Amino acid sequence: MISVITSTIRESFMDNVFSNFRNQLYEQKELIVILNKDEMDIDLWQTKCLQDSNIKVFHLPEHQTLGECLNFGIQQANGDYIAKFDDDDFYSPYYLQEAKDTCERVNVPVVGKTSFLTYLHADKNLIEVFPKSENMYTRWIAGGTIFFKKEVSNLVTFPSVNQGEDTGFITSCIENGFPVFSASKYHYVLNRFQENHQHTWKLDNSEFFYAKGDIIAANESYERSLILAENRSI
Repeated sequence: MISVITSTIRESFMDNVFSNFRNQLYEQKELIVILNKDEMDIDLWQTKCLQDSNIKVFHLPEHQTLGECLNFGIQQANGDYIAKFDDDDFYSPYYLQEAKDTCERVNVPVVGKTSFLTYLHADKNLIEVFPKSENMYTRWIAGGTIFFKKEVSNLVTFPSVNQGEDTGFITSCIENGFPVFSASKYHYVLNRFQENHQHTWKLDNSEFFYAKGDIIAANESYERSLILAENRSI
């Protein structure tokens, strides 16, 4: 089984959280959602997934860090694999299957994506970031793509911070002898909204994404960009 863990402080992404999970074609799965803002309505979330016996929703006080929420989610997980999903990104139906297949094919405990696609909503551009960094060992992967064997958590946990928890986790994995592998760039799109959006990854579009990537679709709608992204994976 694969346990998907999502920690969120944003009620507005509830439908995205559930649809990303439900759309996964991999059948042996569960979703663990951690609400991390005091004012969030857990009853609303639980009502939205009443028919899903493989979805659990928890509410932790907002003074607890994102790292602590993720570690709590791992403790609740029943799966042999853990997949960290961000609340605002896009995961194609093939995402979990590809991640697990990569773990088994390469025989590595931690996989993710160093090369990935991102959609800049302000500019309506789809960008391929770090285009030559797929299918290789790596020291960094996008936080929303962290996927690992649960046994890794016996030695490595997410640091108790609200920013840099993903980088800290990957660094600790490598320090503890767990190699990290970058899978293909497909089946995932990082959504980058307006600069005043509450991103935990604090980078300006022009500062990073344009400097480190290539535009593969310009002035395209989000819906059309997702279609283009998936067509590139076939």
